[in-house]
Amino acid sequence: MISINIKSSEDYYINNILFSVAIAIEAGASVSDVKNGIESFEIPPGRFTEIAGMNNCKIIDSTYNANPASFKASIDSLVSTSGEQIIVMGEMGELGDDSIEHHLDVISYAISKGIGKIFLKYSFSDKIKDKFDKNVIIFHNTNELKRLIGPSLNSKTVVLVKASRFMRFEEIIKELQSRN
Repeated sequence: MISINIKSSEDYYINNILFSVAIAIEAGASVSDVKNGIESFEIPPGRFTEIAGMNNCKIIDSTYNANPASFKASIDSLVSTSGEQIIVMGEMGELGDDSIEHHLDVISYAISKGIGKIFLKYSFSDKIKDKFDKNVIIFHNTNELKRLIGPSLNSKTVVLVKASRFMRFEEIIKELQSRN
């Protein structure tokens, strides 16, 4: 048995570690080398990394990329945290003609999991807002988001920030980070 301290409990992360351990051991790596390698690995920015946010909230930076399956997996992880969960959602790119339906599906999924506030920036935001009037708050730029979300943030708030790369939501992460 190997005991390894890991930095994330995301399902995909655990699965990747299990595969990595199996492959490394099969290739001849020692157990201690495998353990040291995994424990010294740093999760790259934007891959579900936790960051201290303004007003002592917790920000989950998942800005590296987004698709419907990864969004739902991130929502599942978000709702396993304690506190008030909020999503800052950007567009998932390259979804073709069914883009609106995919976004509606992810928002419905988030609401079904108990997410009460979703801050949305999407080219068809108004069509989505009509379907989820009380849960979805539209923003158009980072200043507007900061103004809208700021009063909601405190030490009991966990904010998932997720979008496809072209949305450049790493700028939102910078704005919501703690300045301490």
